[in-house]
Amino acid sequence: SGAVLVTDTATFVVNDGVVNWGSGDTVHVVYDDILGSIETRYDTALAIQGATAGSVQFFENPGYSDDVDTYLTRDLMYIAVFDTDENLNPAAVETVSVTVYVGDNENGLTLDTEILTLTESGASTGIFRSDTIPLTDTKVPSVNDRMVSWGAGDTLHVAYTDATDPT
Repeated sequence: SGAVLVTDTATFVVNDGVVNWGSGDTVHVVYDDILGSIETRYDTALAIQGATAGSVQFFENPGYSDDVDTYLTRDLMYIAVFDTDENLNPAAVETVSVTVYVGDNENGLTLDTEILTLTESGASTGIFRSDTIPLTDTKVPSVNDRMVSWGAGDTLHVAYTDATDPT
């Protein structure tokens, strides 16, 4: 019958010729010979997740099409993580966490910290996106208030730890 495509990055469609499974799933294949002598053969396989490197990108628009490396002090920020091995269940929309730090370039201080949950853009995409994150220079920094407080010359840093890739 030929090869069978097995993937964890497509949505489920019945009878599309693709076996969709996720990490930790098991597939059991049975062959029954109905011609001649009756015999049955079978095999089982376990899905394991290979590590892939994740990446983080800043965006300036909710469509995630305008990637940037500079923001105005009063702006809107969007963050995306691209990491297919965090798509553990191909039938579910999953989440990852990132931490945003604001650094004062003059004194080496951390001025603000926000821990954000990014949600997968759809089942089986491996693309995780933030909600809108306001940037401001008019509010005193407060940890995890869903707003990043910073000033001209400060630096944003996003830390993402890939749970399945130790590098």
